[in-house]
Amino acid sequence: MPDNPTCASCRWWAREAHPLGQCRRAAPTLPKMAGSGAQWPFTWVGDWCGDHEPSPTTNRGPAAAGSPTQPAATEP
Repeated sequence: MPDNPTCASCRWWAREAHPLGQCRRAAPTLPKMAGSGAQWPFTWVGDWCGDHEPSPTTNRGPAAAGSPTQPAATEP
């Protein structure tokens, strides 16, 4: 595990706009505001939690194919 296990180094975190990202550890939830769709929680790059799992790659932008947030392409 990294010395400083933060959202930025977690496999479940997807960077949206520096320094924010979305935690995709669990299914998205419905916000309490009416009219909004389901969404994953937004977190800061330096946030942390007890479910941290080291990322196999660095979260520099949109998720790469085959990551937990982007399914891998399948051949017909």
